[in-house]
Amino acid sequence: MEFYKVMHLRSIKSIDMKLFLIAIIFFMASSNVLAQNDDASWGKDFTITFSFTGSMDGSQTKLTFTYDSMIYTRNSGMTAPKTDLHTMTASDRTMIIKKMKALKIKEVTSESNMAPVNDGWSEMLCYGSHCIQGGTSAKMTEKNKQIFSEACEFLQTFANGKSKSK
Repeated sequence: MEFYKVMHLRSIKSIDMKLFLIAIIFFMASSNVLAQNDDASWGKDFTITFSFTGSMDGSQTKLTFTYDSMIYTRNSGMTAPKTDLHTMTASDRTMIIKKMKALKIKEVTSESNMAPVNDGWSEMLCYGSHCIQGGTSAKMTEKNKQIFSEACEFLQTFANGKSKSK
């Protein structure tokens, strides 16, 4: 009987230890995700990307903002692509973060329609790990469309202002 009680207590301790370890792993993983998505400051691993693709004319725009650089590529479909690079400063990062927070871009959502579109365009804005799809086949509320459009326009205007080949 004594042996049974000892084994039972060991199995309970074993289960408690497993639950404890799982809880710690979950806590560490969730705090890492929260730290990654915390936009109070622009961490070195935080990225904002924007892309536009026109289907029939082949035009494309791609913007990538990282901690230390901005890469802006434009392709009209008729000429060679143009790529501009810009070194991001603390004030650049602050301006972009401030605008995105004011727009509450992390609250914007969209749904993608899987039906084929013959003559459409698409846009994608990723603010860290939060991505929003716009364009002909995307569905979103009017308020979200307005915020999404304003955010995309702001980023493109910022990039145009920093481009070396104005």
